[in-house]
Order: sequence, then C-alpha cells, then structure tokens
Amino acid sequence: MEKYSVNYSHWESTLEEFGDDFVSFHITISPENEEPFDVSIQYTRFKKQLMQMNPDIYQLLVKAEKSCAKWGPNQSACIKELESYGIDIAKLIMEMIPDIFNIEAEIKWMRNLIANPPDLQDFLSKMKDTVAEIKKINEVYYHLCTEIEKTLSQKVIELYPVLVNSSPEYITKLGDIFSKHISNFANDIFELISKAEEDAE
Repeated sequence: MEKYSVNYSHWESTLEEFGDDFVSFHITISPENEEPFDVSIQYTRFKKQLMQMNPDIYQLLVKAEKSCAKWGPNQSACIKELESYGIDIAKLIMEMIPDIFNIEAEIKWMRNLIANPPDLQDFLSKMKDTVAEIKKINEVYYHLCTEIEKTLSQKVIELYPVLVNSSPEYITKLGDIFSKHISNFANDIFELISKAEEDAE
C-alpha cells in the first residue's frame, strides 16, 4: 500500500493571469520518499460537492454569490465572504478529497509523467489552446450578459415608461437591479448550455 500524506495548501484566483476571477483550491500530495505535487479542485466542483455534503454552508455560498454579483465571475470575493463568516475552507476541502480524488491513482499518474515527460513545445501549444478556449468562453458569457441586459431594458422601458420619465434615481436603481441579477441569470443559462453541449457529445 502506498504511503503518503495529503494536505490542503491554498486557494488562488486567475484574476491577474486571465482577467477573470476563477478560483481553484490546491492540495499537496506527498508520497513517501518522493517529491510532493499539487492537485486542484475547481470552484464549480467545490460548490457542487458542498451542496451535497453541507447544505447550510452551501446556502451561505449562494448568499455570497448574490451579494458579490457583478459582470463575469467573482469567485474570490465569494470565498472571502465565506471566510468572513468563520468558515474553515481547509477543513471543507480535506473532507471533500476522498470523494473527488483517488490519491494512489494520482501518484501513479505523476510518476508516469516524470518518467515520460511531455514534449515542451507540445505542452506550450496545448497551454496556448487552453488559454484561447478560456477567452472564447468568456466572450460568449459576456455577450450573453449584454444581450440579456439589452432585451430586458427595452422591454421594461416599453412596458413601464414611467421609469424613464420620472426621477433619474429610478434609472440608477434599475441599473442596480440589472447588475445584481443578470450575471447570475446568465451564469445559470451558460452552465445549462455547457451541460447540454457535454450531453450532446
């Protein structure tokens, strides 16, 4: 049987690198007498797992997402808000690990990677493709947000012209309502589209 230790390391955001706030949680696997290495859990998987294992904290995360809503992902703000509630992120991640990772399989995969390192040029090419795909996804998401806002604005003004014919504060408040809700709405639709595309493959 493999001997190893597993420890939560940290969470980080891709905000600086990609301009979008996607969070991943890093776990360090340390096989006995071998170099340690990291694996990660993405925010969406964390949220899904949290819903199953701890509905109360899941509801806090949902609350944080609503209060931190803005165009595009804002995942680090949501995690910081969870932490402000006194939630122990490390403890949650450690509880999730057995359901998400087969540690011995991860160790074997890393050994194989070390024994058969990929061609660097091929690796960089794949990374370039990955970054391009992320940017493409972001463009689709923001376009969806824009179209939802445009359609809703036109319909609300058409049905309720009093909003634009009265005090400017109502226009401001209408914009606040859109900012608060459209990103969550678009995100739910985008996730549904992604799931449908996966099922169609």
